[in-house]
Amino acid sequence: MSATQKNTFNLVYLLTFSVVFAGILIYSIGFLVYTPYSGFDFNPRTGGNIQVFDPLQENVFQPDDQITKINHLSLDEYQKDLTASFWGNTQVGDPIDIEIMRNGEPNSVNWRFTGRTEAEANHRILTFWPLGFMDVILSLGFFLGLEPGHHLRRLISIGILLVALWIILIAGPVNYHLWFSPFLAIILGWIIVAMLIITHWRFPVPFKSASWIETIAFPVLYFLSGIGMIVDFLYPEMFLVFAGLTVSALISTILLIAHYIIQEEHRPRLIIIAKLLVIAILPSLVITTLRSFNLVLDEHANFAVFFAIPLIPTGYLFALWRDSDKRHVRIANRMLAAYIFIVLIILISLSIVDVLELTQKDIDSIEILSLMGLIGLITSLGFNPFQRMVGKYVLDVPVAVPDILDSYKDILQNTQDTASISSLMGSLIIPALRIRQSALIEIQSEQVIRVLDKRGLLEEQVPDTEEIHQLIKLDKTILPPLNLRFLQPQKRWVRVILPLKFDQELIGVWLLGRRDPNDYYEDQTVQALKTIAQQTTVAMINHQKSIRIRSLYEANINRNEIERANLARELHDDALNNLAVLQREFKDPQLAGSLRNIINSLRKTIQGLRPEMLSYGLITALQDLADTLNERNECPIVTVDLQGNPIALNHNTELHIFRIVQQACENALEHAQANTIKIEGEISEHSIHLRVVDDGVGILENMPLNLTALIQNQHFGLAGMYERSNIINAKLNVNSDPGNGTVVVLTWPNQD
Repeated sequence: MSATQKNTFNLVYLLTFSVVFAGILIYSIGFLVYTPYSGFDFNPRTGGNIQVFDPLQENVFQPDDQITKINHLSLDEYQKDLTASFWGNTQVGDPIDIEIMRNGEPNSVNWRFTGRTEAEANHRILTFWPLGFMDVILSLGFFLGLEPGHHLRRLISIGILLVALWIILIAGPVNYHLWFSPFLAIILGWIIVAMLIITHWRFPVPFKSASWIETIAFPVLYFLSGIGMIVDFLYPEMFLVFAGLTVSALISTILLIAHYIIQEEHRPRLIIIAKLLVIAILPSLVITTLRSFNLVLDEHANFAVFFAIPLIPTGYLFALWRDSDKRHVRIANRMLAAYIFIVLIILISLSIVDVLELTQKDIDSIEILSLMGLIGLITSLGFNPFQRMVGKYVLDVPVAVPDILDSYKDILQNTQDTASISSLMGSLIIPALRIRQSALIEIQSEQVIRVLDKRGLLEEQVPDTEEIHQLIKLDKTILPPLNLRFLQPQKRWVRVILPLKFDQELIGVWLLGRRDPNDYYEDQTVQALKTIAQQTTVAMINHQKSIRIRSLYEANINRNEIERANLARELHDDALNNLAVLQREFKDPQLAGSLRNIINSLRKTIQGLRPEMLSYGLITALQDLADTLNERNECPIVTVDLQGNPIALNHNTELHIFRIVQQACENALEHAQANTIKIEGEISEHSIHLRVVDDGVGILENMPLNLTALIQNQHFGLAGMYERSNIINAKLNVNSDPGNGTVVVLTWPNQD
């Protein structure tokens, strides 16, 4: 749309708005002020539904009476002449001759023209004319809220203005033939018929495959509307415009259903309209249900029902806003939730007023407003939960994606493995975005994949390696069902595919399927998912690097143990044997004693390199460790209290457990200046539970006790203990209270 076209439309809209708003004010004031007040009201189309507002004449009419003539003007003549009036120059107090049908028989009654009364004035106020003013506001919402180039902006914004004026006319002026209102209502009604069908053909977007229909059907539609208009002018008693509106509403419903079936990507918008439609008509259904149980509420409750009707066009506006990136989407959510909340308060308050009036208690306007204020104050505490409920279950408002991204990023920084990533997916991302089906898959090679996380899926629903590569080759993020024909039927749940790539290398894929409430992924959510996928890729790369580092570290530990064993064997077989031979050659007692000390020291070194007592079981080896440490420190500061019998476990398991306990004792002696160390626990063939308790100064640094932090802070002894526990799948806890010692707890379950 060019700038000239935009300016022209703006001018046309402002002119239409001014004319319509002036018409609304004129006919509203005319209906409330200048239309004669006869003291009773009835339906001029049928002559029934008579309501009496003069208490002195309330017995003139009976409930089933039908008026056929007033002041010598029959009902048929009144319907055919759109300029006729029942009252003419009737003055207050003048007698009126009224002919009626009572119990199937013609009859006549005498009525005295009452004039304006408070009861009849309230009756006119409590009609649906306020809907016209609400529609004016909604028209401004479409005009200001939609982009200037939006294909529905002109149609809907001007169409709602016409509906607003038509509602004002139908609310009362038409029944009294006020100021040519029937002619204007017929013209507007048939224009609305055409615009209603055209709007629903184009909402939310036109049918692209059938665009040719517009060139044929729309002119025919305008022609038929013109024919209906002419028929209504020639035969006004038929008032076909209501039939035309009914047909157009039916056609519009069919078009909306067709949009839902054909345009899958726009289903969320249509669902929002359906939900708000249900909410809008729900109060009417409640009133009707109460009436079926003879719980007849007065006109106050009926008036409150009208306030829910604007939710229907509001649903269209919100549906068009739904995928917008503008900030007014969330503002509109709060405003709409507040409006629904206010409608509920009005409905409850006015229903209570009707119930009180049924008990013969008169209530004035001040009391009604006070009651509404009191109910609003009491229920205001529940507005925030109500707003969240409306946003989630009615409007399907997207979640606060930036908050999710920030939370995921912060938590992901502290994850150590794929189990943590899987847990984070299940506890944060999947629930927050209301995703029902998800599979996070790691691609280890061209032929090997590993499922890291799976939600809402059976094993047979996860695509295999070949199928995953076919999905990736589609090079699409959103996958229409037609693109999934190569998959088996049970695997066609995939709606979104997010490859996980690092430095052009494919390391995984994230598949997403069903999503509440309608399996639709809006652009904002897809962008957020891509960001999450990138963050997950980095976490997976870090995890893979961590696995490689741990594998190298484990290999280094094993290599170190082998080298220590080889060195111990060489020292034992060569150096120790040679020293023993040399000892026999020395006759000098002093030299022999010195050599004996060297041999003993060398044996302790060999024992440290290769704990030979492990051949007799872990308990024996730990007792020997305590003896060795006590001998080295020349005082018994290490005690052993172990339950169990010497048993043979896996040699590597026993060796790693021994080294962990050995390192704990060394740390206590060298760094914690411990005076006492106690090795205690239970050892069996199924499980091992050990505790090393010292009374040293503890770990003074305030740092997390995990492998990464320990290596960064150069605590390689503690890091080795944690790594050895990981190698044998044991659990290690180091609890240190500065100044009060350290407790090292090792738990190992036998996996064999």
